[in-house]
Amino acid sequence: MISTRSTWVFVWAFLGHSLLLCWPASALQEVTTANHSQLSNVQLAEIFAANHAGWSLDEVLLSDERRAKVLQAARQIHSTIDEKSLWEGLVRLRKAGKLKAETTQRSNTEYGEALPAAEIAARRLQDEFKVSFDQILVDPDLLTKYDKLARGIDSESDTYTLRKAALRLRKSRQLKPELVTRVTEWNREIATWTLDELKKATDQIPSRPGVYIFRDATGYLYIGQSNNLRERLAKHLVESDRASLAKYLTNSSEKTITLELHIFREGSPAEQTIVREAYESELIRSRKPKLNLAP
Repeated sequence: MISTRSTWVFVWAFLGHSLLLCWPASALQEVTTANHSQLSNVQLAEIFAANHAGWSLDEVLLSDERRAKVLQAARQIHSTIDEKSLWEGLVRLRKAGKLKAETTQRSNTEYGEALPAAEIAARRLQDEFKVSFDQILVDPDLLTKYDKLARGIDSESDTYTLRKAALRLRKSRQLKPELVTRVTEWNREIATWTLDELKKATDQIPSRPGVYIFRDATGYLYIGQSNNLRERLAKHLVESDRASLAKYLTNSSEKTITLELHIFREGSPAEQTIVREAYESELIRSRKPKLNLAP
């Protein structure tokens, strides 16, 4: 025999489910969004409209000052709102055409020398964390990593300019992830050293298959691959067999040149030469290093 208590539990569960099914889809979406971001769509739109000061959402995300103003307004309504959820909620509203705030301000930023540093920093994080630059821009932790990396390459440009440069590259489709990294998991580790650091400790270089990327503040210099990174790079560090690279390394400060290593662990498809060469070719095609011949 079913107890009275069990019967009531069943009835309440059934009625609750039935009532939920009767709600309009838009209402369910509103509840889902509110739970996720801790603010409703209406609240998000109103907060942005009252505090964006005529700037687009992109421009708000690029500026620490403008981000802080919108975040402060949101936290006056919900003191513990998660910052990442706030920006993600606003981006979703924009994509849905529900962010109606008028844009009256325009930025005339000159990118100058910021584009190479922006590309290197954005690609470095995209490779490591498998994210787009849009995802970096809404995630405070990733954005801090981007700022630190980009400023480490180009200390003359401010963070706003470096972020704006990366966004410009993304909008012109120059930050698309390399095809091969989207197709398969590579069991890959990424490490970065200055040329000066590696020359003092070549034993830090793993004896593993991988791809190596020489770069400096002007952009990408040379990309190559090897089944043994330590042996291959030892030759480059003493006297490269690539004449153009050897000349560049001789005439440049070792402290300004960086080596980015994509190291493939045991079981990676890149242990196969043909796969590794495909990855190398795609990197050369997309990053256009100065000293490589186009594949």
